[in-house]
Amino acid sequence: MRRSCRPLLAVACLAVLSVASIAQAQSVGRCSEDVALVRDDEIDVVTEGTFLGRYLIDEYREACALWETVPVPEHVRQPLTVDTPTLLLSGRFDPITPPWIRARVAPFLPGSQHLVVPNAGHGSAFGCAAPAVIHVLTRSTLEGLPAVC
Repeated sequence: MRRSCRPLLAVACLAVLSVASIAQAQSVGRCSEDVALVRDDEIDVVTEGTFLGRYLIDEYREACALWETVPVPEHVRQPLTVDTPTLLLSGRFDPITPPWIRARVAPFLPGSQHLVVPNAGHGSAFGCAAPAVIHVLTRSTLEGLPAVC
């Protein structure tokens, strides 16, 4: 029986495109918008006593030195205020975007509600928070948001 390798080729193409888009997102987002803002005099103060210390910052800086980056206009760094129903999700143990970051964003989103998911890390839209996420995505409103978590 002869089998076609087209499905495997499609999967391989998707994998290559995914890696390319992740790399592009890293170079534009992480390198231009995040790493470029870290000042040398802040690193030791901010990372002192943490599990990884300055390791991640040094690793990102090394990777970003290899990628082409673009300058980000100053207005991009200014808070954007919108009056749109917005569900802000935070995992209580999220090391990337912890609850305090969402709390700082909330005042700029007057139509927002902040939900902190206990015992969750990054990517807390699943599990106990899923009914709330599905509610917002299917109804475009926070009204009648189910009690979750």
